[in-house]
Amino acid sequence: MPGIRTRGVIPPFLRGGEVYNHVGDFGWSEHLGAQGIYSSLAGSSVVIQFVQNNLLRFYLFTLVVWLLLLVALYFHSLFRA
Repeated sequence: MPGIRTRGVIPPFLRGGEVYNHVGDFGWSEHLGAQGIYSSLAGSSVVIQFVQNNLLRFYLFTLVVWLLLLVALYFHSLFRA
């Protein structure tokens, strides 16, 4: 019985897809489809990786500066008394 219920539903969609292929497909699906999304994500991930590497370097540099400051304050308090 499912063939009877979908008999008039599927062909209009198939015809619509055929019309789209003949009239509207100018290669935009490559840019808006999976390959376009992949290339844009690959390009943005390089930028994000560069920023995160710089942020890690900045964090480690700040950590070293704070540790040196704490050591300097500790030795300053030892010789002060």
